[in-house]
Amino acid sequence: MYLECLPLAQYWVWSVTKENWEIARSKGIWATYDRGVTQRLKKGDILVFYVKGTSCFKGIFRQASDWYETTGIVWDDEIKEKKLKYPYQVKIEPIQLGEANYRDLVTKLNFVEKKRYPQVYIYGTGGGPVNFRRPIEERDYKLILEEMQKKPAFIAPASIPPFPPTPEHDVIREMIYEIGKLEEYISQKEYPIDRMFLNVVWKKIVRGDPHYAFEIQIGGNFYQALTKLKHAWDMWRSIPVLVTIEEYEEDARQLLEGSFHEIRDAIRIVNWKRIQRLFELEKEMAGLKDEMGM
Repeated sequence: MYLECLPLAQYWVWSVTKENWEIARSKGIWATYDRGVTQRLKKGDILVFYVKGTSCFKGIFRQASDWYETTGIVWDDEIKEKKLKYPYQVKIEPIQLGEANYRDLVTKLNFVEKKRYPQVYIYGTGGGPVNFRRPIEERDYKLILEEMQKKPAFIAPASIPPFPPTPEHDVIREMIYEIGKLEEYISQKEYPIDRMFLNVVWKKIVRGDPHYAFEIQIGGNFYQALTKLKHAWDMWRSIPVLVTIEEYEEDARQLLEGSFHEIRDAIRIVNWKRIQRLFELEKEMAGLKDEMGM
């Protein structure tokens, strides 16, 4: 059966500052600078957060996406130093928020092998999980979860948005493709350009150059996306359109002030929600026209 082929979740403990804990909890994201960590922690894994200076585990989350690259400055130390430090990011969704005192659990936790030196198992490991970057047993995870459930934290629903807030990349691409057809353009997906591919283009005539060039960036490499859009502008004077999410709009604008300043005035930065809304309106209008025989 398919379910039997699914990989089992692993359980990881992360040590985090109070400031970055609040950011992780409220934004539903986590990040690292170590690319190797992104190869070990997978979608569906469980992340247990230990908050420094509190002696407590404060939250348990499920890794709700694959890792992706970001250029946004989000974390407390990034903001203070005014530079990107954690380029690999992942979305997380809450399982349990509350408090579980580490010291009270030390004698019961199997991953704390030397009970006389419990702190060595909770130290950060430079961009990776604690416990010497080893996962913990399901038994230990359940002990922490049960203790946290005794002292749950109430979080207002508005502070943690429902997940996932954004459709998959391919879903957005299909909407743009369909809008193009409804607007009577020649709409094409994965259009070749300099050994790369634009997500979608709209052309006025079959043999003509693209009139609009679309790149969808809801995570990953903004630089590559803007490079493709700049090539489309340089080669064909296509109108470049970057479709993204609110969290990354400022990232894109910063790049347009620097490396991609040539297309700063030509490019359109569009939130994916506007694409979705336009798609819904286009479908509604097409349906009305059919009903009226137009």
